Amino acid sequence: MNLHLWIQREVELCSLDWDPLQFAESESGAEKTEEPTSKRENDAREKGNIAKSQDLSTAFILLVTTLVLYLMLEYLYKITSDMFKLSLLKFSIEEMTHQDMWTLFVDLLLHYTWFMLPLFGTVILSTIVVFQWQIGGFHFSLQPMQPDINRFNPITGMKKIFGKEAVAELIKSLCKLVILAYFPYSLIVAEYPRICTMYEYTLGQSLEYISWLIVKLIIQIAIVLIIYGLADLTWLRYKRHQDLKMTKEEVKQERKQSDGDPMIKAKIRQKQKELAQKQMMGNVPKADVVITNPTHFAVALRFKEGDKAPVVLAKGQDLVALKIKEIAKESGVYMYEDKELARTLYANVQVDQIIPESLFSAVAKVLAHVYKTTGKKIRR
Repeated sequence: MNLHLWIQREVELCSLDWDPLQFAESESGAEKTEEPTSKRENDAREKGNIAKSQDLSTAFILLVTTLVLYLMLEYLYKITSDMFKLSLLKFSIEEMTHQDMWTLFVDLLLHYTWFMLPLFGTVILSTIVVFQWQIGGFHFSLQPMQPDINRFNPITGMKKIFGKEAVAELIKSLCKLVILAYFPYSLIVAEYPRICTMYEYTLGQSLEYISWLIVKLIIQIAIVLIIYGLADLTWLRYKRHQDLKMTKEEVKQERKQSDGDPMIKAKIRQKQKELAQKQMMGNVPKADVVITNPTHFAVALRFKEGDKAPVVLAKGQDLVALKIKEIAKESGVYMYEDKELARTLYANVQVDQIIPESLFSAVAKVLAHVYKTTGKKIRR
């Protein structure tokens, strides 16, 4: 084989290991004009490439948790007050033993546990909801957790630190810092006159006012961060879509990978044909007669007790026909020349199929001639 053709064939065979997500890195100057295929999308999701905004998730969880906590503040104040009164009462009436203190501690722990359970449940539920909403349904993959030596590549790490994405993240962090600094400042300025008069409040009024200030501040920050997170999510989805776009060559390679390399498929078909032909040739010695053209066609027939009709064991044209005749001669199978019948059988009956009823009469005459000439009988 020509060396250049051999190298080209090996390259095409190796192309079956082509990775569509890495191919873009090797394509220099190729323009990504094609929309990403479903396979490319699924491969990206499996590798953890999903557009999700951590800021949106954090802001949503913070907002929901704060609202739930604010609604439960009255209950928290009640159980704290009751437990405090109970403790003072026990200390003032009788001397507290270690058992009494332990019982009081367990009661306090149980009360606060019942208070914290809904809060933890809210955090978990809101985390699941906001995450699933961002990625568009349930998705779980262990592939991002698998060890990857490229993560420890210092060159890749330096690119991440000083690349465009790092600059963009720095700008985003500065924006969040401004937001986090502005709202506390503006709230303190707005509430400063009232804060200065807090010395006139009772302890309960002071706690209620401070709680209201904290909740108001958190809600303001959370709402702004949610708006910011939605914008960030929109940008991340757009950027991911652009990154997953494909060149025409990538689409061609992916289709080739999915459908199978035509060269490989042709070789598989050729191999299957050779195996079928080898098996067919192995059946020729079992035939009762080989009907020939005499040179262009050959059809081997078998008829034995239990068969509804004669069965075609092998058939061939030109070189295959010559091979069938050669094997038949070596095996002592009778050969009968009938040009029209040989052509008809070759064209209308497949290997391992019985002959059609329309050919019963013609084939019966041939078999009768064979049995009469050779003295053989129908096989059992």
